[in-house]
Amino acid sequence: MVLHRFGTEEKFILLGKGNQLYSLGLVPDAETPQEILLNDEAWKVEAGSSEDIGAVQILGTKEEALVVNHMLELFSVKYAESQLGRRLLPEHKVIQLACSDIHFLALTTHGAVFAYGQNNYGQLGLGNADQVEEPTQLDLKMTVAQVSTPAFATFVACGQAHSVVICQNESVLCFGMNNTHQCGMNSNGQSLVTPTPPECPEADH
Repeated sequence: MVLHRFGTEEKFILLGKGNQLYSLGLVPDAETPQEILLNDEAWKVEAGSSEDIGAVQILGTKEEALVVNHMLELFSVKYAESQLGRRLLPEHKVIQLACSDIHFLALTTHGAVFAYGQNNYGQLGLGNADQVEEPTQLDLKMTVAQVSTPAFATFVACGQAHSVVICQNESVLCFGMNNTHQCGMNSNGQSLVTPTPPECPEADH
């Protein structure tokens, strides 16, 4: 079963023989496909049941595959690398990934959101438009009755250049490109670099 295709459609990550993850595709500077076993022990999917295999998540950007195993551990493998990359967020368990071609968000069991990748429109929600090379936690805040408190995230989603986080009580935060109001804000086309609630006018009764 192919789990993810990345690197301009030239490389695949799949669950193969022995319930281990394999990379299939072109080795850098090679002209023919090569099958490469990801040898590191951490990549073995020690599946005791079909539910373990079904719990594996793989998403990614154009240049990087991201794998969450059934132990909720997050790993990365770059397109230009033939072997295992590295484990990301070793102190956290990840329950959901969201990716565009250029950035990603990871949601942890503690309701925290981490982001990295390209950030030219503020789609990482970190308060600036700088590219980030390491997963960085968002400062999520919700304002209720004029009081700002930390928010517990429950769902993340990525557009091509904007992002959405749903928090407890179904509250919503958006950030990134807003030229066609995809963040739900009347900002005259300006990007939003911090997580911001969309403008939702009250319905007439």
